Amino acid sequence: MHFAKLSLLALVFFVSFTGVAQTPQPSSPQAANSSQHSESKVRERLNQIFYWQISDELKLSTKQEKELIAIVEDIQNQRAQFMATRDQTIESLRKLGRAPSNKEAEKALKAYNKAVESLAGLDAQESKRLSKVLNTELLVRFYVIREDVIAKVKEALEKRASKN
Repeated sequence: MHFAKLSLLALVFFVSFTGVAQTPQPSSPQAANSSQHSESKVRERLNQIFYWQISDELKLSTKQEKELIAIVEDIQNQRAQFMATRDQTIESLRKLGRAPSNKEAEKALKAYNKAVESLAGLDAQESKRLSKVLNTELLVRFYVIREDVIAKVKEALEKRASKN
């Protein structure tokens, strides 16, 4: 039963993702916004399915489910912000060229290290916050289910990539 649900989730992700991935490149700002909106809708739908599966598998109460979703979404948003900062910092480092001044390099490197450290701390922060909502057994099962879903999605994407 567990494998069937993971397979279903991976399949839904795969079908949704490939639908987005096959859309033509936007030729105008309006088309770009439409593409971003479409990706956002797919991501939102996948999250809903994931939360449904987690809630179902762990037999969460409505209160636990709401708290878990709030924590996971908050961590996802923080992770996206830190990754964007890290990526912007890498761009700054790239623009400095091969011989940056020490002051420029130190400033950019400090920003990069801060973003990387922030990213590294998110997993611990997530675990700490989730442990207030889920007991140890449920927390372990949550992480196992999440990793299984991620592995299934990666496998589906790799299969798709190897066919192209």
